[in-house]
Amino acid sequence: MATLITESQLAQLSMDERVQLLELVLNSLSPDELPAPSWHDAIIDERVKRMEADPQPGIAWADAREMLRKRRAANARTDS
Repeated sequence: MATLITESQLAQLSMDERVQLLELVLNSLSPDELPAPSWHDAIIDERVKRMEADPQPGIAWADAREMLRKRRAANARTDS
């Protein structure tokens, strides 16, 4: 079994070292060990129902980006 790191030892690590340690731990877990919380199922069910009620695919990203750019430009003009 690996030696456990104490809280004081952890506090002495740099941020980069702590991130590396965290990545090692997360990468060591399998998806079966990290089950999704039950509330995720409720959100997925709600989104599937919305999609089935209105199966339109939405708008293309390029169109959405252009709409946002125009909205931002309009807001910038009114804020001035």
